[in-house]
Amino acid sequence: MEQKEEEAIKKVMRKLWIVWASMLVFLAMHIVVCYHLAENLKTRSSQAVPLVMVKNIFYGLTVGSLLLANFLKKLVLRVKTDHSRQASINPTPVRQQPPFVTGYFTTVIVSLAISVSIGLYGYVFFFFSADFPTLYTFMAISAAALFYFRPKIEELKKLAAAMESAHGAGE
Repeated sequence: MEQKEEEAIKKVMRKLWIVWASMLVFLAMHIVVCYHLAENLKTRSSQAVPLVMVKNIFYGLTVGSLLLANFLKKLVLRVKTDHSRQASINPTPVRQQPPFVTGYFTTVIVSLAISVSIGLYGYVFFFFSADFPTLYTFMAISAAALFYFRPKIEELKKLAAAMESAHGAGE
């Protein structure tokens, strides 16, 4: 691996870890907000909304979100060596970073955003029900997903090696 690629990997990993930590703080801030609003929400909580149905819909969205995030990450980490994909893999002279860095960065950001959305389902449900156990459940699932989809330098280095070998095999 070239020095330029190593620099690009370190730079992208630094940015991704900052985003990852920010998303964890974002989840924690939502729990704090819910604690401050809990009394007000308990007094005006209405049963006009079918809470069990809304909760089940959010759990379904959670499962779908996790499957989507996992699929996206696996899709990017899999490198094919066929010639039709080679054209999109080859770097253009305009780019500052190798293409695998850009693809990995985008995929991790999207996976992390999907993971945080799971916590937001709990946050929204909390406004309907003022139910802390359900809020904690969604936040815990979200935090676990953030941990699972966290940026990993090993993945990026494997992707770089695979792209390099695929590029070399295509020539």
